Amino acid sequence: MARYKRTARAEVRRRHREQARAQAETVVGDGAARDATATPRPGAAPAHPDKPRSFIASALSGFALPDVRADIRALPRIALRTWTFAAPLALIAAAFAGALDARVFRLEETPGEPPTAFVARILLQYMLNPVPVMAIFIAGFLAPKANWLVGGIIGVAAAGAFFVLLAIHGPTPEFPIQATPATAAEAIALYLPLYILLGGFSGWYRRWLTSRQQRARQQAAERRRTHGRDTRRSRAAAARRS
Repeated sequence: MARYKRTARAEVRRRHREQARAQAETVVGDGAARDATATPRPGAAPAHPDKPRSFIASALSGFALPDVRADIRALPRIALRTWTFAAPLALIAAAFAGALDARVFRLEETPGEPPTAFVARILLQYMLNPVPVMAIFIAGFLAPKANWLVGGIIGVAAAGAFFVLLAIHGPTPEFPIQATPATAAEAIALYLPLYILLGGFSGWYRRWLTSRQQRARQQAAERRRTHGRDTRRSRAAAARRS
């Protein structure tokens, strides 16, 4: 009688283990099927990380022809709601104020000069020269769109301020020309395409950095999902073996 009871209990335990194993296999199989057949949501990270793209392919993906009408319509909102114009124009105004000193404008260093004179010369060279690279780059980088248009506007503003200073102080060894309205208009028209290109380049650089950051976040999220899926499968396999 006791032997019969032991045999019956062993049979019940065996059936229970088989039932648990079958349920675990069903759960794992359903999960794998869902992973294989599920349609990815728009904007969701892919089920498997894409192969790393080359630098050239990644760079070219950020280039796009501008929508001129949409960019012009967006210009007032950009000017009023962002720092796109305020930040570079403030730096241009500071450079203009410092360059009212003739020694700063002529880039002359004097013994015992205050540190502000050195800063003023740096601002003059990067914010007010006929090609104000830093002013345009800051404006184009801050602009959410219409980077080319913003770069052109800031470049014209900085060049105009420079020719005002040139009219005040006269020709310099670096710019031996007379600042007249005609020469200023000719120089600005000559450099305007460069201003637009610099603004567009700064906008591309911002988009490229943003895409790199988004891709890094997607890859990190995919690694976390893969780790969680592998952990669940390991636990299910351990349950089947027990």
